[in-house]
Amino acid sequence: MYIKKPEHKKLPVKKVAAGKHKELSDGAGKAIAFQTMEKYWIESSDDALDTARRLIRGKKYVHAMFFLHLAVEKILKGLYINQYKEDSPIGHNLQKLAEKLKDIAITADNQRILAQISALILRLDMTITSRVFIERVRKNLPKSI
Repeated sequence: MYIKKPEHKKLPVKKVAAGKHKELSDGAGKAIAFQTMEKYWIESSDDALDTARRLIRGKKYVHAMFFLHLAVEKILKGLYINQYKEDSPIGHNLQKLAEKLKDIAITADNQRILAQISALILRLDMTITSRVFIERVRKNLPKSI
């Protein structure tokens, strides 16, 4: 069975007169204020961090790392929207996202930690993808092999 990843579409920015804040569109023409998007990213970051903590208490460390990465990514995207008043960039690389935040000083130690989290998540994703691929191949092998 093939599972198609959902497309990650960037929300179009609505053009407005100078001096007014840009608004994001939900894709159906409905404008979304940047404050709403910022609030969404920050609140959902809190949820992801809470989930990571619960998974750590349950000793589910691999899943906890995924949700920790998600929490950091969401807070960085909320900060991006706050700074630039536009939709956040598409992607999951924490280091690259943090580098775009000019108003926030990211220390070398924090950059290293962001790089380690991103690298670990990439390895986990590749491992999970490999397991799914191997299982798919195994199921489709002829019985005579």
